[in-house]
Amino acid sequence: MKTYIYIIMLSVIFTSSCTSEKPKSEIKDTTRTEIIKLSKAEFEIEGMTCRIGCAKMIASKLSKIEGVDNIEVSFENRLGTISYNSNKINKQQIIDTVEKIANGTLYRVKTFELK
Repeated sequence: MKTYIYIIMLSVIFTSSCTSEKPKSEIKDTTRTEIIKLSKAEFEIEGMTCRIGCAKMIASKLSKIEGVDNIEVSFENRLGTISYNSNKINKQQIIDTVEKIANGTLYRVKTFELK
């Protein structure tokens, strides 16, 4: 008899733990979907003077912007190539970010072309 009571108690505990609702922090909102519009652009950068530091600094600053998917900066070609969500950022924000590095004294975006 004790065994049956023990089994019933375990099944009640197990059932209640399996059917309990998730805390609200774990519930994901699947009713909202975000449309991602990836754009790709190439831009010419003036003012890069060092092989490693300049390209790395520009890439680092741009990669921190929400909406940037991928960024590559070539010192040799003086070019940046960026893939970004154009619903989150735009051409001017990209240009402004590059040109504001080092208090706006080093780099200028000479051309900016969508690819």
